[in-house]
Amino acid sequence: MPTRLVVSLSGIDRRSLEHCVSLAAELDLRRVPLSLLTTPLPAAEQSTVDWIRFRRSSGDAVVLNGFARGPVLVPTQRRARPLMRKPSLPAHEAGLRLIASVASFEARGLATDCFAVLDETMSLGTMTALRRHSFAVCADANGVHDLKTGVHRRGRVHRIGRRGEFGVAWAARRAELVRITADAADLASPACRLALLDAVDTALRNGASASTYADVTAASPQRASARGPQCSPR
Repeated sequence: MPTRLVVSLSGIDRRSLEHCVSLAAELDLRRVPLSLLTTPLPAAEQSTVDWIRFRRSSGDAVVLNGFARGPVLVPTQRRARPLMRKPSLPAHEAGLRLIASVASFEARGLATDCFAVLDETMSLGTMTALRRHSFAVCADANGVHDLKTGVHRRGRVHRIGRRGEFGVAWAARRAELVRITADAADLASPACRLALLDAVDTALRNGASASTYADVTAASPQRASARGPQCSPR
């Protein structure tokens, strides 16, 4: 199976929106869609919601980034690496938190069947709750779970400024999945923005095929709610 490249962006809000628009335009030129890791947004963020909905209509994926409130998992000992957490949240509690998030998303016209928390390993209870609420894809620190088939595609997350192009190039040559992510607030730094684009270009040069979290598992009609209609890039 060819290597898949998934580029995701989190922390999108009206303060960072200008930089998000600029990055999306650069990725459109490379025919690389974004996975937009989004939390429930307040009414004051309508411009952000409108942009996310527009990007979905252009082929990006909307991904629910965690729950509406409260921690997902229990922290373990801190390390120099991004914080990893032990799976612990039971299905009932996860389901209650998920209901609030799903309701907020649907009220904003951002319904999705994709869920992600990239600094954590997902508890079995959380994945059970996601299946019960008809989610199709769950991405965590270790990879991407197809909740319909049970397939798990492993792939570490490459963050801006961590290991740089070398790690991405190695993964693109040897791994099934290359995952690059950034926080929208960091795009204000030209160096961070350039580092992200360099990492994307490195993965593409090494043969990776651009995708989203909605498409990283076997394609199916259920992905439509996350991706929206497929249109040509702007």
